[in-house]
Amino acid sequence: MRLQQDEVIISESRRHLTPYILRLIGVLVLTIPIIIFLVILAQSGNEDLIFYLISLTSFIVGAIVAVISIDYLLDKLILTNKRIILIDWRSLLNRVEHEIGLDEIQKITISRPGIFEHIPFLNFGEIEIESSASKPSISFPNCKSPEDMQECVLRESHKREREILNHGSTGAKA
Repeated sequence: MRLQQDEVIISESRRHLTPYILRLIGVLVLTIPIIIFLVILAQSGNEDLIFYLISLTSFIVGAIVAVISIDYLLDKLILTNKRIILIDWRSLLNRVEHEIGLDEIQKITISRPGIFEHIPFLNFGEIEIESSASKPSISFPNCKSPEDMQECVLRESHKREREILNHGSTGAKA
């Protein structure tokens, strides 16, 4: 991501830790039956097969944890004084960037998962930013403090609109 001329980063938001931990626990829970199966199979005495299956299971679980971790650690929503940028890492080698100019924002929607909404330290949810242009909307699930990010985006969006109006009116006088 390159910043434009006179562009400054105002805020960055990353994913909340809780959904990441819940996904890792889900992987662990799904791995337990495989481990039990391997322990039972180990009693058959075929050590080469057991070693192969344990290695394969470890590799698959490690790859799943790596993908989940990349998604958590590298995805971010960046607010600048000119635009909002979503950096979405789909895999280690596949990064997608979406951006919407602050003057193109039409609507910002926040949705929060059921019961977590009422627990203060679990302050996360999805923020969706819709554009007036033909650009697709930006959706950032599991955003830390989505209301704070919404407030910050709206504040910067209004500030950007005023800048555009002021430059437009001063340019008309010249």
